[in-house]
Amino acid sequence: MLLAAVAIAVLIPIRECVSPHDWVELRVMEVPDDLDRIVVLRGEGVEPYPLNVYHAKLFVFTDVPMGGEWSWNSPTGERRGNVQWVSGDWYGILARRETGEWVTWRLAPEDVQGPSSLRYLLGGGSATIRAAGSEAATPAPVSLLKRIWAVDEVFPHERRDEGRRERADR
Repeated sequence: MLLAAVAIAVLIPIRECVSPHDWVELRVMEVPDDLDRIVVLRGEGVEPYPLNVYHAKLFVFTDVPMGGEWSWNSPTGERRGNVQWVSGDWYGILARRETGEWVTWRLAPEDVQGPSSLRYLLGGGSATIRAAGSEAATPAPVSLLKRIWAVDEVFPHERRDEGRRERADR
């Protein structure tokens, strides 16, 4: 029994280096067709915070999500990616529509299936979110965009240039 306890005490820190307990494969389902970027939010009280994304190179590290880190091999209406799962009071979506407008909405508790608690022992895990409720989306506050990315306008170079199109129509 003592040998098993010592083995666990040694192996868990080693496992944390290659497969941290908060590294979760997230599947976002029922993604509306008009969204081109998605960031999953967790809420503490009224404040939303993004779930960071995991990157695995030689060493595992997290980064602030940009909304496009999802697997391109997912079926239509679905996104898959690796996130740093942090428990929250509520979860939501920050998304950019194809028009360039950033919107946000909260998810109902039944739309979030979090990872198993076994991840603390075994590492990793999976979670599923239904991106339902986009019809109730409201424009994302600029303060939220500034807090996540420290900018006034996110990805302005990807925004459609409506002014150029209007000039060409004259």
